[in-house]
Order: sequence, then structure tokens, then C-alpha cells
Amino acid sequence: MKLFRDTQTALGIDLARSYWVGDRLSDVEPARTLGGRGLLVATGHGAAHRAQARALGVPVVADLAAAVDLIVRGVSFPP
Repeated sequence: MKLFRDTQTALGIDLARSYWVGDRLSDVEPARTLGGRGLLVATGHGAAHRAQARALGVPVVADLAAAVDLIVRGVSFPP
């Protein structure tokens, strides 16, 4: 998490307004710890983590294009 905090400071990134997208729970975990919103993509390793992600309240989308679509359209989903 130190890497993310250092980057936040160096680049002025607002982590609470950031999106964390990936195909593993570890990719989206920073959203829970540092703020922002996580999206698990079902492609790659995502299918294996789908049930656990949903149990944790992490939205699951079909693929990266679907994640981008939600983000660009500003669709609301839980932080």
C-alpha cells in the first residue's frame, strides 16, 4: 500500500475518486483499503474469484470493456 500512497502524494491522485479494475481480488483490494471503487473483470482469473468478490460487495463485470463503459458512463456502484 505504501507504493500507492507514495504515488498519491507525488502525483496528487485522489484515491477516493479512483477505480481499481482487475481480474484478481488483490487487484481491487486497494479500493477497500485506500478508497475508491473496485471492479472485478470476469476474464482472465476473474471467473475463479467471482463468488468471493460478490460476497465482499465487489461488482463483477464481463470484461475490461464493460468496466470502462460503467466508469465512463458514471454508473453508480458501491465504493
